Amino acid sequence: MIQKIARDCAKGNGYQQFNFVFDFNLPQLSFIKVRTNLATLIRDFYPYFENKLKILCNDPSKILFIFDDLDKYEQKIECRNVLSNKENVNPCFIPESCGLVSDITRWLIQGELLKGCAVLIATRPWGLEYLEKANTKMMIQIMGFTFDKANEYFCHYFRDEQFVLALTECLQQNETLNSMCFNPLFCSTLSSSVKSYTKELLEKPSFAPTRTQVVSNDVANLLQRVGYDTESCRNEMVQLGQMACQRTGKNLIRFQADQVENIRHKLSNFNSVFMMEVHDMDSNCFYTFIDVIMQNFIGALMKHLTSTKNELRGLLDEIYSGTDDRLNIFLRFLFCLSARNSIKELELQLGKIPHDISNILSQWLGENIVNRGVTLDDGQAQNKFLKLLYYLYEFGDTELITSALASIKKIDFRECSLNLSDCVVLSATLSTAEMLEELNFDTDNVQDGGIKLLDPILQKCKTL
Repeated sequence: MIQKIARDCAKGNGYQQFNFVFDFNLPQLSFIKVRTNLATLIRDFYPYFENKLKILCNDPSKILFIFDDLDKYEQKIECRNVLSNKENVNPCFIPESCGLVSDITRWLIQGELLKGCAVLIATRPWGLEYLEKANTKMMIQIMGFTFDKANEYFCHYFRDEQFVLALTECLQQNETLNSMCFNPLFCSTLSSSVKSYTKELLEKPSFAPTRTQVVSNDVANLLQRVGYDTESCRNEMVQLGQMACQRTGKNLIRFQADQVENIRHKLSNFNSVFMMEVHDMDSNCFYTFIDVIMQNFIGALMKHLTSTKNELRGLLDEIYSGTDDRLNIFLRFLFCLSARNSIKELELQLGKIPHDISNILSQWLGENIVNRGVTLDDGQAQNKFLKLLYYLYEFGDTELITSALASIKKIDFRECSLNLSDCVVLSATLSTAEMLEELNFDTDNVQDGGIKLLDPILQKCKTL
């Protein structure tokens, strides 16, 4: 946020009324347990203002204080009516007024300290409960990225228009990642992940349509921000995953408050980074995951951590034989979590994640591809086979892709609509074959731009 404000100030796009901007990260301030004062905080974090504090106080209206991550602040900020505050019958107006960090923050918010200054608070929505009783005028703005703003962020990050254009094309081919780019923190994780994939900045970025690795890195980033130890994170992730699975299986996304109370009570920050509080028309409180994709990922991670081989095979058969496509993403995550490179960052936060289920996943995939690939007579059979190709692609085993598809010479997708993500998966999997005897599809059912993506396999087909 401070980078955006500085950039806007430099461009003259906003905040021109302020001469001084002080940014404080509240989780960092949580380590200060003793009484202090605003003047000391400014001197500690901005030592070059040592001799200018008196000048600052002359016109507080020229000062903006920014408090980041209010929702992760360990101390409670009890905003209340100044007149009813018996502990402070003489409100404090000067920077040398002493109190706990929570007191200083509250005084600034309520206008008791440096009256006339502006205070900007960045928080997830549930952190706003701290401010419910604040006796001051407030304006709340829900910040998130539109497609244009996400694109602007990528331009500032990579500073290469051609590279960003290629990245945007990849995202348009990727429903999962594209839908999560409204979240600025996810855009940051995505950018750093893409940069690590790409050896040279001019090289075109490339990643899977449902890139488990990026979502895994995003979860790892969130866990790192939570600040709990590995054992606590792992235990609560399993508990959260059990809730996610129960709801995913029933296609439900809302949780009663009492269902998440145990996690909220023990590890409130853990809950706050993955879920958000919502209210219905009758003011009843519910919780949902911040994104349905996150719910699917955490559910798949829990199954990966806790399932036996027999349980896993039964789960695969049950979901794959069903008719609900909304569980598709869940299974894609489950397969890709077996790839070591997908969870490297996540293991730093949760500890070692076992990979002994890879054999059962590989065996299940090989059997079903051979059995399903024989008969593709109708749209349902073709869609089922396409799902298998997604799982095969997410699993990322090149030898398995080659061996599983070796006996399949004729593939029919004429009754199957193909979007850009589908075309990327078809191209990546079927291109491993030396030659396809016959490939059938209806060009009217292929999304614009899809034929170009299919070009690598079209060149290997004897009959189209």
